[in-house]
Amino acid sequence: MKNKIGTIIGLLAIITSLILIGIMAKIIIPQIPNHLIIFLISIPIGILFMDFVSGLAHWAGDTWGNEYWPILGKSFIRPFREHHTDQKEITKHNFIKTNINNAIITIPFLILAINLALSDLKSNFLIGSTSLVVALLALFTNQIHKWAHTKRVNRFVRYLQKKRLILSPENHKIHHTKPHTDYYSITNGWTNKLLYKIKFYRLLEYLISKLTGATPRDY
Repeated sequence: MKNKIGTIIGLLAIITSLILIGIMAKIIIPQIPNHLIIFLISIPIGILFMDFVSGLAHWAGDTWGNEYWPILGKSFIRPFREHHTDQKEITKHNFIKTNINNAIITIPFLILAINLALSDLKSNFLIGSTSLVVALLALFTNQIHKWAHTKRVNRFVRYLQKKRLILSPENHKIHHTKPHTDYYSITNGWTNKLLYKIKFYRLLEYLISKLTGATPRDY
């Protein structure tokens, strides 16, 4: 019974996200001819932003807290920790289980973006079009992550992986090399190399430890 309720909630969340993305697209697409350059700029901005955010969330789940935390522990922290133990476990998830968390997260974000676009699309077109790109990628980032661990994917997915348009197994393999402390981004991995070179996460961990006294990966 519990699994059925979870499946229904997941399906509703995914459908709601897709409907909201459709509404956002209906607002943005007719305005593209009037703002073509801005739209083209919004695509790489959205891609880079989502890749960075996916890495930041992944790093937070890997680095801080424990699986016994209320709400976040079971739904957010535990899956990241268990994923290091069994990389292939994610490939056993069905479509709904794979994408439910991201679907739920995108709903309030999309509602805010739609309201912003409706209030003044002309001045907010960059934000609106970027939000559309981010929302699409956010909804399916876990699916992309799953494909990076799947032994056999269809030709189209593999083509996207080879062209680095989505996360490739080769890029993500670096994160799954002990001690699992870099290459956190899982949308397409574009930000991984840069963040590794500038030691972004080590600096962030140092600052948080200095400010709070918390120890990274203290579990």
